[in-house]
Amino acid sequence: MQFLQPTFDAVIAKHPIPQQEAQALSPYVPRDAIYTAVAYLCGSGARGGRNLHQAILIYNPAEWYVAKVLALAQDYQNPSDLGGTTEPSPAAKEAIDYAEGQLGLPYVWGGNGPEDGDAGFDCSGLTKAAYATAGIPLLRNCRRTVPDWSPCSSKKTTGPWRSCPLRNTR
Repeated sequence: MQFLQPTFDAVIAKHPIPQQEAQALSPYVPRDAIYTAVAYLCGSGARGGRNLHQAILIYNPAEWYVAKVLALAQDYQNPSDLGGTTEPSPAAKEAIDYAEGQLGLPYVWGGNGPEDGDAGFDCSGLTKAAYATAGIPLLRNCRRTVPDWSPCSSKKTTGPWRSCPLRNTR
């Protein structure tokens, strides 16, 4: 469930988000988006996992949208049933190890990390740096990288290596 900016603004006006950083609030920052989605859904009658369908329907009255949001939520709750190994590849493991080594650094909009002179990373900066350590070059952000990638055979993957349901076709 992704809010449009006017809905996000209306929710945070009623339910202010406790800010930990000086950065502006955004529906594209997971912490802010999750907080506002919870506030909105609870305000629309969802409690304890009940009435989610009706609460989402209040946000978007299209049944297909509600079904899609609930199916995605279910995918994130259930473990993978792909068979085979659930371990990351050696390259993915190297990227994960690098990314985990950056825990504690601040989020910096446009940040590429200390090696590039920034105090921390943003999402695509960390992803690019982590994959680079594994010898996999990526472009700076997902919008530029995605045209060279195609969907994986299954969206049901779990684990810390789940970033995008995509695989490189180059």
